Amino acid sequence: MKTKRKVILIMCCIGSIVALSFGLHAEAAQPFNWAQINANGYGDPNNSDTYAYELYNGSMYAATLNSVTGAEVFKREAAGWAQVNTDGFGSAQNGAIYAMQVYNGHLYAFVYNSTPILKVFRYDGSTWSEVVSDGFGDPNNWFAVGTEVLNDKMFVGTFNSVTGAEVWSFDGSTWTQVNSDGFGGANMASFSLTSYNDSLYAGTFNIATGAELWSYNGGTNWTQRASGGFGDVNNESILPMHEYRGNLYIGTDNIITGGELIKYDGSTFEQVGSDGFGDEQNISVRSITTLYDRLYFGLSNAVTGAKVWEYDGTNMSAVTSDGFGDAGNVKPTVLTDSNNTLYVGMANNGSGTEMWAGTVIDTAGPAATNQFPSNGSVEVPQDTSVSFAASDGVSGVNHGSLNVTVDGMQAISGGSFVEGFTGTIDTSSYWSTSVTINKNDGVYTPNKDIEVALSLSDNAGNNTESRWSFKTNNQYLENKGIASDGKGRYNCGRDKVSQQKLEEKAFSLRREFEGVAKDKKMDLLGIDGKNWGEYVDYYVYCDYPIDAMIRKHFYSGVIDTSTNWYVYRESETYKKNIFKTLPDEKKRIDKNARSYYAQLRIPNDKEKEIALDLRNKLEAGYDLKAAKVNAYNWSKLVNAYIYGGYSVDEVARTIYFGGKVVHPWMPRYLFSQTDDFKKYSKEPFPAKK
Repeated sequence: MKTKRKVILIMCCIGSIVALSFGLHAEAAQPFNWAQINANGYGDPNNSDTYAYELYNGSMYAATLNSVTGAEVFKREAAGWAQVNTDGFGSAQNGAIYAMQVYNGHLYAFVYNSTPILKVFRYDGSTWSEVVSDGFGDPNNWFAVGTEVLNDKMFVGTFNSVTGAEVWSFDGSTWTQVNSDGFGGANMASFSLTSYNDSLYAGTFNIATGAELWSYNGGTNWTQRASGGFGDVNNESILPMHEYRGNLYIGTDNIITGGELIKYDGSTFEQVGSDGFGDEQNISVRSITTLYDRLYFGLSNAVTGAKVWEYDGTNMSAVTSDGFGDAGNVKPTVLTDSNNTLYVGMANNGSGTEMWAGTVIDTAGPAATNQFPSNGSVEVPQDTSVSFAASDGVSGVNHGSLNVTVDGMQAISGGSFVEGFTGTIDTSSYWSTSVTINKNDGVYTPNKDIEVALSLSDNAGNNTESRWSFKTNNQYLENKGIASDGKGRYNCGRDKVSQQKLEEKAFSLRREFEGVAKDKKMDLLGIDGKNWGEYVDYYVYCDYPIDAMIRKHFYSGVIDTSTNWYVYRESETYKKNIFKTLPDEKKRIDKNARSYYAQLRIPNDKEKEIALDLRNKLEAGYDLKAAKVNAYNWSKLVNAYIYGGYSVDEVARTIYFGGKVVHPWMPRYLFSQTDDFKKYSKEPFPAKK
């Protein structure tokens, strides 16, 4: 009698084969918002169950059991669900679709025909075609439930109560059986196929000696991993298998004591929880999926209604009520999609199958903690690394969304360090991250307020922005190992910065000089001379402010070439000269020292020779009739050509367009980075010979 009941369950209602059990301490589950998203039975109460769901071309497809008019396939659209096949593909005998699988751009439906025989239909997004009509040549292959794609092949496992379960592979053109019937034993079906550790795993249905687990890595060679129902022959079948945190979780069917959940790490099996979760009516684990690094199980229960349970690797609890309030909802199929939604399809023999969608209630982004240096800290050494942690216990941390600036400089973008910054970003945990940003040279300076700005999202899209700041101490030179008298190695003991950063700093410094010079009507030719490189060094490496360097243009004793400003500013010499008034007149300069571009002047006769050559080239190659060239700007153009690195063409463009292609003191390698240069160096001439 017991055996008869089992066979009837298999042939008429496969979903009651498998069960799931926990005996763990219950904890509060994730809060979900649940809503039914279909009409009962998709508008037809004869659609009593939905065994197969699949995501295809960005849309969800659902396949039903309908013993009256034939199985139906529905596509979820913005306006609702739309049927995409004729009932039973034109035959009411095609009463159920127990599996669907996407492969090579097509959707495959594995159909039970009441003849009985297994059929396979293929869908290209608009048209269905029958590709297998005869159970792979064996009329005893009645239907298929387990499917998987691995190594560019599609695999399917059949139910065959005569010669035993078969596993077939498909390479896009040819179907090939890859196992011996029944795996050489009394296994009537392979209800579950999944990939794990680069191998194909098959879970079987065996009412004689209990379910078995087999693995396959090519050819016809299979390895038995478990037998005898994992030690309980009443565990007659394996339906769902799912990888979670590196382990394979296996649900069993057990109509005597309730289903079991088995964890497999590749070598050993361990039962998680007690049989049936303490309720022997929980006879089937119908399905398993993951969402936000948690495992979700659909538990079949024909007495009080099915439930969905959540497991986080330690604790478990239900996330739905019994049958969503309807005891007729007896068998659940769970799945997720790219929108981080948990879907549950319910079998209901009365009013028709139902489809529910649950979204995790999550309104807050990750929480930032353990900020170091902490907000408001003072006297922080300049070689201190910034560190912090962030976590989100609801939907987890989206590691790729991490962005951090330190002192206004981008240190981390899109979860990775930008050039010039180093440190560690721990992405090993789904739920949290910890970050250390090493001190970046040139960012932390003495007595400076440093702000850290963090932006990070969770996997539900909630964003967190956090800011904190600290102030550095005045012990920079000591931390760099410089002698107590303030003297040190060249560049004030600072590490070299990149050439790109040096040029950026030089450009910024020049802008500062321009502003002061314009206000004071000062001639900048002096600082364009032999000391410009030193001025940049003082600014980048020795922390001298603009006021000190402007005054050095007129007075001595304001800058010491080997002493950091934070030390030298305490000297009497500095204090005496830094407060001297700047003159409001042009400073006379030695025209014979250096050029505008800090290059050594060549002899006057050589300058005149090159100037004449430039003039000849301009007259020969360009129409200069409309151009205005006078003694004042001609000398600047000659300087730009000789010392600034500018070309004849760029000099000609300057004659037409003004100082937008040639700069009077900035060499070409710097000025060429400006928007004006990039624009006007490509403008067409009014006319050209």
